[in-house]
Amino acid sequence: MVLLCSLAMSAHEPQAATVWKKGQLHIHTLWSDGHDFPETMVSGYKKHNYDFVVITDHDVLGQDKDIYMPIAANEGGWPPMATRDMVKRMKESVPAELIRERRIGMRTFVRLTPYEDLQKDWEIPGKFLVMPGEEITIWNVGPDQRQVHVNYINLAKTLNPEPGKSAAETLKICSDAVTAAAEKDPVFFMANHPQWVIWDLQPDELLANPQYRHFELMNGGYGFPPQEGMPSLEQFWDVVNSYRIINKQDILYAAASDDSHFATQEKYGKAAGINCAWIYAGLRQGEEFTHSNITRALNEGRYYPSTGVEFESVSFDEKTQTLRVKVKAVPGRNYKIRFNATSVDFDRTTGSITMQHPTKKNRRREVKTYSPEIGKTVLEVSGPVAECKMQPDWLYLRATAVSDEKMPEQTNIWYDLEPFKKAWTQPVVNKKFAR
Repeated sequence: MVLLCSLAMSAHEPQAATVWKKGQLHIHTLWSDGHDFPETMVSGYKKHNYDFVVITDHDVLGQDKDIYMPIAANEGGWPPMATRDMVKRMKESVPAELIRERRIGMRTFVRLTPYEDLQKDWEIPGKFLVMPGEEITIWNVGPDQRQVHVNYINLAKTLNPEPGKSAAETLKICSDAVTAAAEKDPVFFMANHPQWVIWDLQPDELLANPQYRHFELMNGGYGFPPQEGMPSLEQFWDVVNSYRIINKQDILYAAASDDSHFATQEKYGKAAGINCAWIYAGLRQGEEFTHSNITRALNEGRYYPSTGVEFESVSFDEKTQTLRVKVKAVPGRNYKIRFNATSVDFDRTTGSITMQHPTKKNRRREVKTYSPEIGKTVLEVSGPVAECKMQPDWLYLRATAVSDEKMPEQTNIWYDLEPFKKAWTQPVVNKKFAR
């Protein structure tokens, strides 16, 4: 798939031919709280035509070469035990020579494949990449007991940083730990699902940490029904970028991921299953398809998030200051393209709503709300092709392509409040306000 443009290019950079690779940035296995073996997850993504995957288990990069899990009749509590059904799924999708079993007395044990062997067994250089990663997971941060989740990619180390006194401080501790551990190869990190559990990350935390250039706009894991008055993840994105631009800080790019825990066919395209949300990462023409080059593309914002819509072309015309979008239309489907922007003189007034924890009735949180002028829709066009001209007072311009095809199951798209398949361009910053 070739697309003429780089979605993350600023208004004054030349456009270059881009080859797009479909990738998954958030996968769990039995190394943490996934419900399938690592090779079953990788096999599932390879079967569904992904170009690269990143294993991001909670607080561990599987490196021990001699971990065998006992096989139980059922999963038990959390995190789950390995079961006969999981072994059956693995044997149906993984070559027998890659599965290691031990029988000791009346019990069966199956090896948890470490990342190094997983990469060696499944990666096809230049065609299918299996990349290392981890989800740093820190619980009960600060007096209001927030959770902080940060994914890092292309770093083959386990990191377990300590929590700070607040969510903002903890984010900095996590990014400092990743940066300090990096060696010669580039690394990527992003803030995960800010709305989990009750907006544990709010815009202020990302504004206090401008080193975070990426976050999960869409997360296909489990979510909770929306509460009246709650903000959307798109508005979160627009708030952060509006304030970052006026503060002369780097903008925030948006990612989408499955946060997958299951490889079952029943969960395909559904909550915590395979192929609910992903990214297309852009390589420049002639650039090799490697771990480092994909990581550089991500760091530079040369990617776009999707839950089922693909762009045929996206371009920003420097001379006319026009953003043009064309969807790769699926026959029988209808589309609309929405353009969003924030004016430089946007209303800075904030308010708040009290949000209830979905399962703990004694826990509530004040969530800051912002003016609807931030990220307002400036144009909406029916059809798969549209364009919008940047106005002199707009800080940035971005586009969302929306299909009339519904997502197969409500997941964290609850927080989007519009459960249709989509793709988003990264924002183009008005050159008047660029750093």
